[in-house]
Amino acid sequence: YCLFGVTSPDGLHWKPVAEPLLIHKGDTDNTVYYDEWLEKYVLYTRYLRYDRRTIARAESDDFLHWTPVEPIIAASLGDPCSYDVYTNARTSYPGLTEQHFMFPLVYRRDTQTSEIHIHTSMDGHLWDRVSAGPVLEPSDPPGWDGKFVAAGKNLVPLGADRVAIPYWGASHEHKYPRWPGVIATRYGWAWWPKGRLVALVADAEGQFHTFGIPATGSSLRINARVHAGGYVRVGIDGAPGRTAADCDPITGDHVAHQVTWRGDPSAAVTPGSTVVLHFQLRAAELFGLEWHSGS
Repeated sequence: YCLFGVTSPDGLHWKPVAEPLLIHKGDTDNTVYYDEWLEKYVLYTRYLRYDRRTIARAESDDFLHWTPVEPIIAASLGDPCSYDVYTNARTSYPGLTEQHFMFPLVYRRDTQTSEIHIHTSMDGHLWDRVSAGPVLEPSDPPGWDGKFVAAGKNLVPLGADRVAIPYWGASHEHKYPRWPGVIATRYGWAWWPKGRLVALVADAEGQFHTFGIPATGSSLRINARVHAGGYVRVGIDGAPGRTAADCDPITGDHVAHQVTWRGDPSAAVTPGSTVVLHFQLRAAELFGLEWHSGS
C-alpha cells in the first residue's frame, strides 16, 4: 500500500507525483495541509494499531519526503472496548489557522453506528478531546441520518453569525446490506454560533487561573453565557485594583462583553506584557476572551 500525491498551481490543473509519498495503508480520510506556523506540510491519516483504527500524523518540508507516520489519537482506556477512531476531519477555525480542530468519527463496532467528537490542539501534534461527549450523533430512525454520521472537512462561515462543518448521514448501520434503494444517505450542515464552538462550563461554582498570556491590548472582552443567579468575574494577578473581587459581575448572554473593575474598563497592564487571568464563574459558560485597544 502507498500514498501518492498530486500537485496543482491553481487547483484546477493537476499533475501526479511519480513516486509514492509514503509506504502506508491510509485507506480513508487522508488530510494534507501546509502549516504556516511550522512551515511544513502535515498529513493526518488512518493507522491500524492492535487491530483498531487510530489517527496518525506525519510531516514534510517539501511534500515529497515524509517522516514516518506516528499514532496520535486513539480510543482511550475509558472508552468502550468497541470504539474505533475512524476518520480525522481535521480543520482550523475560520480566519484562525493556528487554532486546530478535529471532528473524528468514532465507530461503535458493537452497534455499527457512529458519533462525532471534537478534539483541539495548539500545535497540531498534541491533541485533547473535549470532554463533554459527542457533538453529533445519529438522529432518530428512520431519518436519513438515523444510524450513521461522519463529519466532512473544513469549518466554514455560514452567514455572518454561524460556523458550520458538512456531515454525511445514513439511515442504516454501517454494515447493513447496501442494496440499491435500501439505504438513504444525504449531506447536511452541523453548525454553531460564531465563536461558540466549545465552552468552559461551571454548572455550580468554580474558578481557574490561566497560564501566562500576552496582553495584546489595554482592555478585555469576554464571550460568555451566564444563567439565572450566576456571574463571571475576571481578575488580573498582580495588577492593582484588578482582582476578581474588584471586577463588576458579568451576567446575561454576551459575545463581546467589556470587563470593568469598579466601572473602569482599563486592564491597568502594559500591552505586550505577560499576565495571568483569574476567572470565577457561577452557573456560566465561558467561550473565549479577547484583548482590545481602548475601552
